[in-house]
Amino acid sequence: MNSDFTNARYESPKYAYMSVQRDKFDKIIGSLATYLRISKNEFRIDHNVIEDIIARLHQRINYYLFFHGKHLTQSRQAGIKAFWILRYHPLISSTWKKEYDINVYFAFYLLFAEIIGEHLSSQPKEIQCEITNKVLIEYQESFLRALSEYDISKESMMLISECVEKIVLLEIDIRTK
Repeated sequence: MNSDFTNARYESPKYAYMSVQRDKFDKIIGSLATYLRISKNEFRIDHNVIEDIIARLHQRINYYLFFHGKHLTQSRQAGIKAFWILRYHPLISSTWKKEYDINVYFAFYLLFAEIIGEHLSSQPKEIQCEITNKVLIEYQESFLRALSEYDISKESMMLISECVEKIVLLEIDIRTK
């Protein structure tokens, strides 16, 4: 335990933080709909669940800082979000007819989109498209199966997200040399 926090107490996230995080989720959900080639009208978003996911992420960020004395990386945060999406199912659709639940696609897409976005934003557009398409196509089926069939813990999901980050960084390295 970090001794600098002897009298530390957890404080719930502030309104501004929640608002920024909700906007990020809405943007990812819009991109997910485009990726799946469906209309946002084909599913409903449970905003209470999204807010609970944001609060749980905030708790984990503080927990990690308190007990490990480190900040939670973006890739680990993406893993935590994906974990809670799989547990709480914030997207609801009565018309969804694919092999995997829409929330499995949401967790997969969020995990990859946040990690890819973090590392590719400084790369030329052609490299961004090339890597995004390759990584999403190459790993989609195995990830969807794993996310829907396996009982994955928060820590395992953070490890998975770090592996995805390494894959993305390796792909960038291969294409920029």
